[in-house]
Amino acid sequence: MSYHEIRIMTVPDQETLDALVERLGEFTVPLFERHGVHTHGVFTGLGGPAGVAGPELAVYHWVSHDTEDASASWQGIRDESHGVVRAPLDVTTTTIALDALPQLARDLAAELDGVVPASAEDGRVYELRLYSPLPDMTGALVKRFEYFTLGLFDRYGLGNVAFFLERGDAVAPAPGTTPVANPVADSTEPRMAFVLAHPSLEAALETWRQVAVDPDGVPDDGLPKSQLAGKTISYLRPTAYSPLR
Repeated sequence: MSYHEIRIMTVPDQETLDALVERLGEFTVPLFERHGVHTHGVFTGLGGPAGVAGPELAVYHWVSHDTEDASASWQGIRDESHGVVRAPLDVTTTTIALDALPQLARDLAAELDGVVPASAEDGRVYELRLYSPLPDMTGALVKRFEYFTLGLFDRYGLGNVAFFLERGDAVAPAPGTTPVANPVADSTEPRMAFVLAHPSLEAALETWRQVAVDPDGVPDDGLPKSQLAGKTISYLRPTAYSPLR
């Protein structure tokens, strides 16, 4: 498994958002890369779950690490950036620490144009979903995805980009960040996160409307829907320099 993080940076206004996007592209992404922290995508939020709330004042930065122990990377990043004078930005960062699930992910990044073509007008959008299983249900949820849900996604032309399981409290997030809270009270179950690709936001919303009324959209696997809780959704638009676009 490889160690990933999704860093969610919220800001108070559009001016700060624009400045943050610029700083990430010009300074942060190259700095991270020099210390073995690889950027897979940098996105701005479009809102969710229905995509009708309007753009979020947030940037989503998806990275992975060369080693299981990321502390050396973060220390190197701190040392190199120490003393660099930059205008302060009002940013609150939360982090989801994740392990990739290779049996689910299909690494479509290199072939997305053929699988999920971007709309000519607005370009491709991505979707981040986070599932919080109730106690003892994580294994059953992963199995459902492996043997049923991926096939459902294929039928509807959804691009399966990446799937993860949360690493839990034992993994320290990057300095200056806090973990994303689990909405299930007292839960010790690792959450599942995954990234999907859509031709456009409108296409994403229409696809989920079709899935919701599909009589074959729910498997007969003994896992009742009530055993899942805390599902959250964000739609994401890649920045101009995002590797995943």
